[in-house]
Amino acid sequence: MSSSAIAYINQCDQEKASEVVHQVVDGVCGRESVRFENCAKLMSTSQFGQLKQALVEFVKESVNGEFNKANVQHKLTEEGVYPALAESIAECLSVRREELHEKLVQDSCAISHAHLVDCDWQVKLIMCSDKVGHIREPVLSLELDLSKNGQTEKATFELSKEELRKMISSLEAANKAVIQLKS
Repeated sequence: MSSSAIAYINQCDQEKASEVVHQVVDGVCGRESVRFENCAKLMSTSQFGQLKQALVEFVKESVNGEFNKANVQHKLTEEGVYPALAESIAECLSVRREELHEKLVQDSCAISHAHLVDCDWQVKLIMCSDKVGHIREPVLSLELDLSKNGQTEKATFELSKEELRKMISSLEAANKAVIQLKS
């Protein structure tokens, strides 16, 4: 984030700055975002574009992880925002934190259209078959309830020991990738 870009908010009075931040939060939450007409008398279009982008990045960054109003104020003042405006922005983010967090989580979950609702599993021991008289092989029966576009679908799998090991390895690799993306 460019310190000069976020500092363009200094061209607004406290009430206007709060209004702009609330509108930026609205945009992040999927509603109508702040428009240039709201700030046309205060800054150029390029300054407005840079400010909007910097505020969106800052809002997303601030809500990610532990939110601390004092830290938000401190970061903003370090970026060149006047202390009174930094306090107003931090208050706005504090008030809308839950809404922002929920929307960002929804956006993260929207990467895949289906999500797991419930699962059930059983271990079965196959004793014999029509071709082999004595097998004694364990098989995992896994039933997943997936929600896709508001409808629940069932996916059923039967996995041998080796297939289960491969699946667990794949899930562990996926989990490591998600952890790396979070950090």
